[in-house]
Amino acid sequence: MTLPQDHLMDGALIRYIAPPEVGNVIASMGRTEDMAFSPDYKWLVITGFKKNKLYFFSTNIRQNDNMRSIDIRKYSVISSKGIIQPHGIAFLDNEHILIANRGGIVNIFKVPAELGNNAEIDLEPVGRIKSDFRCRVKAPGSIAVVKTDFGSYRVLAANNYIHTITSHKVDLVHGIKVRNERVLIRKELDIPDGLCVSRDRKWVAVSNHSTGTVLIYKLNLDLNRRTPPCGVLEGIVCPHAVRFSKDGDLLFVVDSASAYFHIYKSTNGDWSSTRKPFKTIRILTDDMFIDGRYNAQEGGIKGLDINFRDNILAVTSEHLPLAFYDVDEFLRMPTVQVDEEIAEKSRERDYEIARM
Repeated sequence: MTLPQDHLMDGALIRYIAPPEVGNVIASMGRTEDMAFSPDYKWLVITGFKKNKLYFFSTNIRQNDNMRSIDIRKYSVISSKGIIQPHGIAFLDNEHILIANRGGIVNIFKVPAELGNNAEIDLEPVGRIKSDFRCRVKAPGSIAVVKTDFGSYRVLAANNYIHTITSHKVDLVHGIKVRNERVLIRKELDIPDGLCVSRDRKWVAVSNHSTGTVLIYKLNLDLNRRTPPCGVLEGIVCPHAVRFSKDGDLLFVVDSASAYFHIYKSTNGDWSSTRKPFKTIRILTDDMFIDGRYNAQEGGIKGLDINFRDNILAVTSEHLPLAFYDVDEFLRMPTVQVDEEIAEKSRERDYEIARM
């Protein structure tokens, strides 16, 4: 079963093929938010925000002549009392996954052995990241993971409505141990909606929903709640998911309030200063965008992740539930000039936020 996919991006699109049963699951996810490839790239998981579920899909790359496709034959739907408005998602390793619940806290789940059974699985959390005297965890919307040692991880959590990024330690060596560290970032945050750490661990990118900017902070020992961003990326309505390229020279940004996808370029790896998009690409059709635009902050793409091994970029939204692109071809897509449209939609965003 080949599902309807993004014809605007035919030059970069990698089509996926799924049996009817799997295709029906993809089509029924409803409102999606974040997505993540497993570290071994065997699985792609998507958060079902309104249905309080996680959707795991197998991703097998097929090469025929000069064409690639993705075979999705297996899936599992994860439900749990510990999944409440799931928004952000990140893997610790191939066996453990973090879920940031807008309606709760950050829960840790063990990936079930029966994953890929083409059925629903009910799970219980095996660990939790929650508030204590060091920092509050409230309505977390996005998470990023940095491996610090064998079985040890630093987890950053974006707490949407208290406007903070908090830092936590998770250790998997002797059971599951969680320790809160501190509020790492607060300065200039206003609904931090997306979060990513560069692979060289030098930079943190935070999508700032209410201001239509992505804020860049240097990830060093001096970073604290009073540290201002060193870089600001402009030209977006409501930035959502963000991902650095493999070499850290580019930043990919999806916009939840427009039909466009933005790419920013550093100066030889330095993200300091204010920047406009290096390239803006139209990724949604008018129908896809209008169908999802029930307010001035919605309608666009929500989730984004990159498979660095196979050079594949994936996106998700309610009306484009799943699409894959070749990264190199994606970067060759023609740019569009949308400054006036972005400015108009930004005014609509500001008016709506002011009335809330």
